[in-house]
Amino acid sequence: TEEQKQKYIPGLASGELVGCFGLTEPNHGSDPAGMETKARRVPRTPEEWSDLPKVRGLGGPFGCLNNARFGIAFGTLGAAESCFHLARQYALDRSQFGRPLAQTQLIQLKFADMLTEITLGLQACLRVARLKDEGKATPEMISLIKRNSCGKSLDIARKARDILGGNGIVDEYQVMRHMVNLETVNTYE
Repeated sequence: TEEQKQKYIPGLASGELVGCFGLTEPNHGSDPAGMETKARRVPRTPEEWSDLPKVRGLGGPFGCLNNARFGIAFGTLGAAESCFHLARQYALDRSQFGRPLAQTQLIQLKFADMLTEITLGLQACLRVARLKDEGKATPEMISLIKRNSCGKSLDIARKARDILGGNGIVDEYQVMRHMVNLETVNTYE
C-alpha cells in the first residue's frame, strides 16, 4: 500500500532497516509450494492483520522471485560488461612478443564474441522490460532471460580471466570477484 511504502522505503533506502524474504527450508530448496514450516502470528494491532491484502497463496513469493530474476538478468550483464572492459584494457596495455595482446586475432575473436553476447543479452532484457511495462511479460520469459544472462555472463567472465592470464585470479582486476558472484546468482532465484 502507499502507507507501507511511506513507512518502510525511507528506512530501507537509508540502510536503517533491512528487508528480508524467506523462501526455502531444509529438503525443499527451490520448491516453495512444498515447504512444511508453518508460522503462526498473533496480531496485536489492526495494521498487523494483513501485510498484503490483495495477495493470495504463492502469488506474493512468486511475484518477488520474478522481480528478482528480472533484476538479476540485467545485473549479470553489467558484471559481464565490467569483465569485458577490464580484459580489453588489459589486452591494450599488456605487450607480448613486441605488440599488445589486443592485436592478436584470437584475443580479438574473444572480444567480438563477448561483445556480441552482451549486446544480444541486453536486447533480450530490453524486450522483456518493454513487455513487462505493458503487462505482457510472463514468468517464463523472465526466467529465460535470467538463465541466458547468467550463463553468457559466466562465459564472458571466464574468457576475461583467460585473457588476463595469471592476473585473472588476483583482486587487482576484479574479474574473479565477478565470476564468484555470477556463480552465486546462477544458483539462486
